[in-house]
Amino acid sequence: MMWLKTVVLILAGLACLSPQSAAAEARKYVFALVPARIDTPEGGAARDGCRKAEAELKGAVQCVYVGPAGRTAGEQTTMVADLIARKIDGIAVSPVDAPAMSAVLAGAKRALVPVLTWERDLLDRDRALRVSFVGTHPYDLGVIMARQLAAMKPSGGTLCIQSAVPQSPVLAERMQGLRDTLAGGPSKAAPGPRLTGQRGWTEVAGCPVFGYDDARLAADEVGGILEATPELDAFVSLSAVTQAQPEAFRAALGAQAPRIRSGGLAMIVAGTTRAQIALLQEGLSRAQVADRPFEAGYRAMLILKDIRDGKKPPSDPVPIEIDVCTAHNAAACPAR
Repeated sequence: MMWLKTVVLILAGLACLSPQSAAAEARKYVFALVPARIDTPEGGAARDGCRKAEAELKGAVQCVYVGPAGRTAGEQTTMVADLIARKIDGIAVSPVDAPAMSAVLAGAKRALVPVLTWERDLLDRDRALRVSFVGTHPYDLGVIMARQLAAMKPSGGTLCIQSAVPQSPVLAERMQGLRDTLAGGPSKAAPGPRLTGQRGWTEVAGCPVFGYDDARLAADEVGGILEATPELDAFVSLSAVTQAQPEAFRAALGAQAPRIRSGGLAMIVAGTTRAQIALLQEGLSRAQVADRPFEAGYRAMLILKDIRDGKKPPSDPVPIEIDVCTAHNAAACPAR
């Protein structure tokens, strides 16, 4: 498989470093950043942050970005097990399946390989297996999206939620945070129950919809829902994949674009890439909300180096700010 070939090529280089030659490298560490899926906008932003840290540290750290081509727990756990077996210096991982990853990370603890989690954490019972979580918990991002929506539509309305894949724990928790906040009370488990009139909010038939990490499909779904339900009051996407192909997204909005610009249709999308901020400035969304995966990748490398250098352990969690970009602050909003 392609991912296995990539891992073998990367780790072959690691194997060439004997303990003596590694010492001669004057504390050059090799750290792995492992996303839930390697080709998502969020994963790419974290990779760029990882590489920025590598450049700033001027040879003291090597950033290895490796992960599954799909959100597949088996592929990801195999990759992390291989990294541990090769005695990599540290790992920052966004677990696809927290319990499955915990079973592998028990080996990292025995091998004294420090581990950070980002984007998605381990279960409470397993958190001693990692040093810290870097970032914002997905539920909290859903809460913030809901607060933005409630401010735009204080009386509620009809809503469609879009996600990427049903099996993503991160996106399920975002959906739960969104639904719980709009409903006015907590639910027992992600993704939370559908909204059926709570505080004036009702999810329309056929939603939520899932883009399955396919930007063209995600954009087409937006167009299909807007055409089928022109009376829709709000559309919230929990994944940046919705706007990963900006031209497809523009085309999908079609005749509904004026309703977004006027505020009749509240369009809120996860992500603050430069292309997404451009869409916001065109009036094709009302808010963009993101948890800075770039910073998560950047800070993870610095923290792992500090751990290896014997410095004081970081806080747990290591918080990262959530950005809320609107027409009022778009020009100054951080874009990645």
